[in-house]
Amino acid sequence: MTEVGRETNSFYRMFQLTETGFEFISILLIVTIIVGFIVAVLFFRHNLTGKRS
Repeated sequence: MTEVGRETNSFYRMFQLTETGFEFISILLIVTIIVGFIVAVLFFRHNLTGKRS
């Protein structure tokens, strides 16, 4: 294998996703969406319920 081929192979190896890495990214994404939704509901609650108070 040439030097260029080895560098390319190690470069692409950084982007290979293992099953554990995929699960970790999926869980992180789901948690981020849920937390963002909760923060948005709490922050914009006065817009959702109307100006009663």
